[in-house]
Amino acid sequence: MDRFFQGVADSYLAAQNAMNAIESMGLGGAFLGSILDNPQALVDLLQLPPLTFPLLGLGFGYPDDQPDLKPRMPFSLKLGENTYPYQKNYLLALADYDQEMTHYYDTRFKNRRSDSFTNQVVKQIERNKPLRARLLQVVESQGFDLGLDKANNPEN
Repeated sequence: MDRFFQGVADSYLAAQNAMNAIESMGLGGAFLGSILDNPQALVDLLQLPPLTFPLLGLGFGYPDDQPDLKPRMPFSLKLGENTYPYQKNYLLALADYDQEMTHYYDTRFKNRRSDSFTNQVVKQIERNKPLRARLLQVVESQGFDLGLDKANNPEN
């Protein structure tokens, strides 16, 4: 499991570095987390060999417009120094950011909608993703030993 997660971390770092390079050349890009919605289909489609696993996709190209810059969450809500930045009331802590995101969605030129950050988070949590529930099974079927059997049965 340790080596698998080292590979996961390395892959995400490499993807971010690729995105930095893409953007430095005047291109736009987007990470495709939906890759994990059905990893077995991608394993089959790409004929991935053992000990490989799809983690994310990266789409990039020349933008056809210059979209508004999306507001970013304040660092105080996601960056801690020596401790995790825990909030006693996340809805209250996110109220200003929610208002900023609602304004952004209401006033942008393309894909205008009435929405908020916290509403999007709730929708994501409530979405049933049955294929994602099998994620670790697909990882193991690709040959990675995550030690799940040993964790469930200490006698092994």
